[in-house]
Amino acid sequence: SAAAIGRDAQAHELLDRVVQQRPDLGDAYVLRGMLQLDAGEFAAFEAGLSPLPSEVQTLPGYWMNRGRAAHLQGDLRGAIRCYWETLRRQPNHDRATYQIGQALAAIGE
Repeated sequence: SAAAIGRDAQAHELLDRVVQQRPDLGDAYVLRGMLQLDAGEFAAFEAGLSPLPSEVQTLPGYWMNRGRAAHLQGDLRGAIRCYWETLRRQPNHDRATYQIGQALAAIGE
């Protein structure tokens, strides 16, 4: 993929096109969100949440992205809530399990 070989701008452009042409592909929204968070584009990530099809909110990756955004911006309780939603949808999600543990430890729980 374009992102894998360091072509972030190209990857963003391709994902924007996919999302416009195929709004039913929830994984495209999730991948676009991951790239935005990797680039520290929190405003773009947040802006991209409001026009999402409701089905996207059922995906574990959607909640993982939301948790990661909250975590990176210092909202540990918000992150924990989102990681929990990820695990509710995919109980064996290794990254969510690790991140929720880190966030709980950081708040002393």
